[in-house]
Amino acid sequence: LPISLCAAPFNGISLAATSRPVLGTTFTLSTSGIPAGTPFASLVLSFTQATPPQDLTPMGMPGCFAHVVGGSNLTYVTPGSTASSALAVPNIAAMTGLSVVTQTFSMSSGYNSAGVIASNGLFLVLGPQ
Repeated sequence: LPISLCAAPFNGISLAATSRPVLGTTFTLSTSGIPAGTPFASLVLSFTQATPPQDLTPMGMPGCFAHVVGGSNLTYVTPGSTASSALAVPNIAAMTGLSVVTQTFSMSSGYNSAGVIASNGLFLVLGPQ
């Protein structure tokens, strides 16, 4: 029997970095595949990775996992199918090797009982040029 995680056909949302997070530069995180009609989405940035990823099925999000613990949010209001954030990385040598975990959550109704879908997580390590 096929298993359906969403009420409507859906390939998921995807988070990607357009370049490496190098000290003293700006890089962009881009979320694509955001469903039409989404009122908002939130990019979460954290220094703590959920290990192992937390299964969000009990929260009404079957097939979704949380890869971040806590953190700060950048909210996209009425995003299109793609939302991006340019992030400046300070040129501070002491930040070399600092890990940042990111993930996007989209308030998109009709895909599960929670009305929220999650992207993949990204594990970024700040580095020198």
